[in-house]
Amino acid sequence: MQMPPFSKEVISSRTVSLAAVAFGFALAIAAVGYFLFSVGSTEVDGKDVTIHLGPFPISLRVIVFGLFLLSFVVIWFLLYSQYSSEADDLYSRVRKKLIGNWKVVYEVEPGQQVAGGFERLGEIVCRISLNPAQKLEINYDVSNNPLFPEGTQTIRAIGLTHDAGSKYWLTYYFKRNQTVSQRLSDVLLDNDGHRLTELEVEIFANLEFEDTLTKNPIMKFGGQWFDLNGNMIRLFALTGEFSKDDSQQKKYRLADAHIDRDNFAALMGNITFERIADAEPAA
Repeated sequence: MQMPPFSKEVISSRTVSLAAVAFGFALAIAAVGYFLFSVGSTEVDGKDVTIHLGPFPISLRVIVFGLFLLSFVVIWFLLYSQYSSEADDLYSRVRKKLIGNWKVVYEVEPGQQVAGGFERLGEIVCRISLNPAQKLEINYDVSNNPLFPEGTQTIRAIGLTHDAGSKYWLTYYFKRNQTVSQRLSDVLLDNDGHRLTELEVEIFANLEFEDTLTKNPIMKFGGQWFDLNGNMIRLFALTGEFSKDDSQQKKYRLADAHIDRDNFAALMGNITFERIADAEPAA
């Protein structure tokens, strides 16, 4: 899956177009100002009108240049504000279509197929909602998870961009010192040889979906997810050891993990969000 072009975010074609329009209007206003300030006298001979331009001192040049600069800034700001308002309206509609409960299925490369209570590593439930600022939030429900204690992981660093046509990109970033489960703490050691109680988790996901101009909610989307600091990769790779009968007799460090692929990379694999029914309200 191809990542969205970075250049499109940095130098947006729409932004350049707005700046070009503002430049054109400002140049026209400065030209009119130049003409009005430099008119010296006029002669009328029948239907012929002759305009004589007078001297144009430095002070007037400064005024015309200031008029151009001020006009450019004001016009560009007004155009950009209008465009941003329209974009917010567009994204607001898309955000509302993402609200709901989702089942998230993800690959845990290079994790192995293991037993002993680690079978559910590749699946989790989350809810996508809007915060008071009307921005997206993803709340992962961490329950019955062998790696981390029960709780909620909230992701707020979420980006939503429109690519082309009906295609959109959703990206999110999450970094946190996460408390590990008692089961992991019993077998994991930190770099100093003490029991590991917390693990720094740093992940990034790049997802794509399509939306049509209908009221139907988005039902499924997906992409790829990345383990940026390598801790999750090592932890998943060690789960094969944790599931062995003698695992309680041995202690491990994350550095002991065997990464079962040629190159150590942040890419963990595919991730898919599939909409599920909202929970029934309590009677």
